[in-house]
Amino acid sequence: MRERGVWDQVLTTLRERARERAGKRATPTVAIIDSQSVKTTLKGGTGGMTRARGPKAVSAT
Repeated sequence: MRERGVWDQVLTTLRERARERAGKRATPTVAIIDSQSVKTTLKGGTGGMTRARGPKAVSAT
């Protein structure tokens, strides 16, 4: 999609302006990653992840 770069720039500009209006810097300076966001093993990869058991959760939204 050729317009992808255009839409990315539009959304970036809107996000930066909204942050500035809220009294924040245009771009965030910190990212928080918790143990639920990153699943890995000492070897790397996804070998340490366990598969959920039972029915899949369904969202009604």
